[in-house]
Amino acid sequence: MSLTDDAASVTVTTPSDTEIVISRVFAAPRDRVFDALTTPELLVRWHGAQGWQLAVCEVDLRVGGRWRELFTMDLGPEVAPTMEVDGRFRSRMLARDDLRLELLCWSEPDAHGDGRRRPMTQLGMTHLCFRVDDVDALGAMADAAVAAGGGVHPATRSAQEGMGVDGAPVKTMYLTDPDGVRIEVMSGAPDLGTL
Repeated sequence: MSLTDDAASVTVTTPSDTEIVISRVFAAPRDRVFDALTTPELLVRWHGAQGWQLAVCEVDLRVGGRWRELFTMDLGPEVAPTMEVDGRFRSRMLARDDLRLELLCWSEPDAHGDGRRRPMTQLGMTHLCFRVDDVDALGAMADAAVAAGGGVHPATRSAQEGMGVDGAPVKTMYLTDPDGVRIEVMSGAPDLGTL
């Protein structure tokens, strides 16, 4: 089964003002096509634009479930006018529900700055917050922050007892990116988007 055949066999219709239906016929059994479109281990093999890597993929097809993915792509002169810098960088696109966050890591020219943690009162972006499964089990995320030139700040760990889902604590702690921007990780908090 190939998911990269020519696009001429794709049909797009708009049955209403709020619907777009994209149809395509594949020379494969229906269950294999469904699996290729809904199984993370298969999606990472083909999903995304040419040159992109799908590094993280989560698919939960249950009612109320979610789709989450992280794309990585190396870019350079083709986007220099937009970036206003000649050079090469890696783009990591985190997608979760309808939120998209792009992180850029410059390989040339070298990025510059002092990397110190920014005061929360400084103008500009000083803070991002991400929900994680468990603040006390960051593992690879913490290792990646340090490997990229950021930091982990265990002294910032706090717990707000009884404030979380089903009376559990809400736990928070800061990491920093290489620019000194605080990355708050939080576990146990209710999904505020559903309130």
